[in-house]
Amino acid sequence: KHTVFLFHDTTALKEAERNLKKRNRQLEFAQSVTNIGSWEWDLRSETLTWTDELYRIYGYDKGEVDIDIKWAIGRMHSEDQPRVEALLSHAIAHGEAFGYQCRLIRPNGEERIMDVRGHTRKNGEGKVVYLWGTAQDVTDIRRAHEERERALLFSERIIDQNLHGIAAVNQNAICIAWNPTMSKITDIARQDVLGQSLESIFNRYNAAEQYKYLLKALRYGETVETEFKVFDREDDSEKFIEARYAPLVNDHQDVIGGLIMWNDVTERQTAVRELQKSEENFRTIFNAAGMGIVQLAEDGKIMRANPSWYEVSGHRFPQLPENSFFDFLRPKIKFETDPQWQALLSGDQRLYSREMKLKKMDGTNWWVYITFTLLRPSGGGKRQMLALIKDIHQRKSVEAELKEIKRRLAKSREKARLHLAQDLHDGPIQELYATIYQLQALKRLDLTERQNVLVDRITDQFQQVNDTIRAICRDLRPPTLSSFGLESAIRAYAERFQALYPDITITLNLYPDQQSLPEYVRLTLYRICQEMLSNIAKHAQATRVLIRFEMNDHQLLLEIQDNGQGFEVPEKWIEPARDGHFGLVGAAERAEEVGGQFALLSSPGRGTIIRVNIPYPLEDKYE
Repeated sequence: KHTVFLFHDTTALKEAERNLKKRNRQLEFAQSVTNIGSWEWDLRSETLTWTDELYRIYGYDKGEVDIDIKWAIGRMHSEDQPRVEALLSHAIAHGEAFGYQCRLIRPNGEERIMDVRGHTRKNGEGKVVYLWGTAQDVTDIRRAHEERERALLFSERIIDQNLHGIAAVNQNAICIAWNPTMSKITDIARQDVLGQSLESIFNRYNAAEQYKYLLKALRYGETVETEFKVFDREDDSEKFIEARYAPLVNDHQDVIGGLIMWNDVTERQTAVRELQKSEENFRTIFNAAGMGIVQLAEDGKIMRANPSWYEVSGHRFPQLPENSFFDFLRPKIKFETDPQWQALLSGDQRLYSREMKLKKMDGTNWWVYITFTLLRPSGGGKRQMLALIKDIHQRKSVEAELKEIKRRLAKSREKARLHLAQDLHDGPIQELYATIYQLQALKRLDLTERQNVLVDRITDQFQQVNDTIRAICRDLRPPTLSSFGLESAIRAYAERFQALYPDITITLNLYPDQQSLPEYVRLTLYRICQEMLSNIAKHAQATRVLIRFEMNDHQLLLEIQDNGQGFEVPEKWIEPARDGHFGLVGAAERAEEVGGQFALLSSPGRGTIIRVNIPYPLEDKYE
């Protein structure tokens, strides 16, 4: 027996197998990167073969499921299955290449989009026996395309709805976009400009210079911004255009076109002109105004002042003081507690005005009337203030002199009343007493009955005259006022008034001031009360009167209220004075003489309230 060994060189075969495996790995890698799988369908054996990537597209691992054409189509969206079956049947029947897109439903419910491309192979008899092709997951590509389409549509809408005129050209300055605002600015319709060279369009619009700026953007890639003026052909009015020309570049920074942006700024330019004119007028008013005008920072620092301010303050032009403006005011504003100032800062009140004293450069205090208003910058910067200062020093001096004259006249009047009361007491009253005593002495004589009656009657008449004169003396100078205070004086007068007018009931609510108030204040309030009760008795037709006097740490309050017929309150005190009614006018003047305020509330059929407020403690200037 012999053993035969056969040797065969398989090097080339092994190398071919290695190369084939290598190519398969490369193919699988390429398919996984591109999301492309391949498939084969042998109609004779009804065998369907997939690559690994196609399994992944379907959402499975290779070998996880047994596949056939019915199963593969069954994984598609139910709406796509009939269409795919019809395409495959047509390809098999006619031996044509085919393609379709369908929606896959993965095991986890995720929907993917698959693009399929296929070819057919026939046998010798011309019958299709084999199909093969590729399948690609194009979900991300499809979504990116849809996003791009939406972005393009959005961009077109932005361009069309933009308030600025926007146009686009290609490299040759041929118009490819022209939005409605551009048509409105130029009066040129979109259909008349698309596909046309903008050189002719700009020439029609008398803007040939602008075409040069567009060419600069196209040729050199520069952005040009400019502003130009044209005349409207319809009404021959001026129109101002703000223009911008920018290059459009691709990913390689090559200029592929240009973007044109025009903005009609006619209204803005008109507003700027009006603003400039307004500023010129303001400067004229600012410098020529007869009152001081000061622009203040939020902290009160003086930023700007007109000549009248320098004149009233005594500062030298054009130097501005370093101090806060509020440091020159007397009395100082109590910002935290002043409700009107807080209302100004919050915007609830437009102006804050009051009379104050301004400390001048030489140290003297000067009366001024100041009005503050808040300036709110439109750009959101810090708040500023404008102070208007009116020189009222001369007026205040005259007012002070008039008050002094009134005070002296009132004092002289009270002195005259006192002297008259004393003269009446020392003269006529004493003489009347003597006469009464003499008449009483007659009765001790032997008189007839008729003579006695006559003497008694004469004695009574003299006594009545004496009582009347004594009452006049009490009115001229109430004895209780200086000794016991305002409360006692009003009570005593109310008792006499009640006796004279029994149909009027008086209710008193009086603070026991005793002698705590200066005599001139007591006398003023007493005279007001006296005059008002006299008015009530003469004109009010009242049945009840309430007199209230209060005194606290802030004010003195005298209030007289009746339930009479009331009346229309005059707008000015001069009106009742012209009609000869001096009671109310005199009461108001008396209140002002002691630094108080006189208020009158009344209406027909509603009675009357007289209210006098005097700040307390009293100011020295009224002493």
